[in-house]
Amino acid sequence: MSIVKSKIDDLGGSIDFYSENGLGSTFIIKIPLTLRILAATIVKIGENIFAIPLSYIYRIISTEEVVIEEIEDKRIINYMGNYIPIVNMYGAVKAHDENFVIIVKVEEKILAFLVDAILEQREIAIKPLGKIISGLKEYMGATILMNGKVVLILDISAFKVM
Repeated sequence: MSIVKSKIDDLGGSIDFYSENGLGSTFIIKIPLTLRILAATIVKIGENIFAIPLSYIYRIISTEEVVIEEIEDKRIINYMGNYIPIVNMYGAVKAHDENFVIIVKVEEKILAFLVDAILEQREIAIKPLGKIISGLKEYMGATILMNGKVVLILDISAFKVM
């Protein structure tokens, strides 16, 4: 039991023990919830699934409602007379079908992501990234979906126009 108590203490938790003669014992273990919860849209980009926090999403529209143009090797969308740069996910992640445009807004910066599918909107728990990938500033953490798949959560404020 001392090893269990030590591990619970390491997590910032507590353990209480109650015993009544002839009735048995009760152990109450309390471990703090250290995860943040946020509302997100789960999207598919190419073969990859990502979560985009709803707090950044300005609009989700069909690519049929916009004009996608290329100016000086940069892709933009023309949406209601506004030219919005499309985020390049560094070549490794590319939308295949480009069915939807997610327009995101961070302070005064407006960007667009091309995605193949909108899978769902849900509340997700943000889990910290491991040490190996913690240096990737484009991700604020990860979450685990109900099917057990680990999904990276995009940190929209970290993206730049390429």
